[in-house]
Amino acid sequence: MSLTVLRKKRDPPPVVDDNDTIDKEVQSQDETVVRDVVGQDDSVEGDWEDVEEDANCFCCGATLLESDIIFAPKVTTSSETSGGREITCLACYPWKGEKEKQQATNRVVSLLIVMAEYDDIYVEEDCLMKHIHRAYPGHCTTVKHAELWIDQAVKSEKIAPFEHKQLQGTFYCLRENLPYASREFPTPDFNTSKEENHITNLLVKANGTICRKEANASLRMKFPSMHTPFLRARVFANGEKRQKFFLVKDSFHQAVGFTEHDAQALVNRMKRTHLAK
Repeated sequence: MSLTVLRKKRDPPPVVDDNDTIDKEVQSQDETVVRDVVGQDDSVEGDWEDVEEDANCFCCGATLLESDIIFAPKVTTSSETSGGREITCLACYPWKGEKEKQQATNRVVSLLIVMAEYDDIYVEEDCLMKHIHRAYPGHCTTVKHAELWIDQAVKSEKIAPFEHKQLQGTFYCLRENLPYASREFPTPDFNTSKEENHITNLLVKANGTICRKEANASLRMKFPSMHTPFLRARVFANGEKRQKFFLVKDSFHQAVGFTEHDAQALVNRMKRTHLAK
């Protein structure tokens, strides 16, 4: 059945480097803002245009907004297909079996493990969905599909949702990290000048860029006070605020540099090395 889908009229998106997408999202552990790099919020007011398009769940027939669509492998004859895939809603997604559910859970857990190794021990819900979709594009068909994966990971009790009393929204972390993720942040006036200078010295010795894992390890060894992720995160937040150095992230890699461009270049090299393995 062909339905009318309301889409927001918008200008063409700006040209953005593929490597400059997820790294531009703000994931500061003491801030509540997450920036979208490309795209606009369809909930805002403005002019709308009617677009005739098939947008029904093949199973229950529910009308789906563009942002709610998931593509599932085609399992029945239907006019609502896209490249041999069915359009489905979150509730009707046809899991192939427990193996697929386990694979989805494992991928979410693996991503959160890597992020925790970089001291990002929790992730805001929408940001995690985008990370999953971009990290596993061949398996996670849409951002909405990532929500299904997160639900499965929560049911497995390997990850946990929580709300932080100093932030707004829902966040996720590995279940074993929940006691740390829910702790209070350092106060904004927490002095990290010595630690920032230490990072600067590391960058000088490393020709301007360093992996964040190495920087974190050095902070732990040099300063006994830097024993928690939130304290170390404050060092990088303060350093960026003073423009001493910059932190660049993607789903699996993070780097620190004297400039954002240098840090991005190191992230790109780390990604190429990872893909070559």
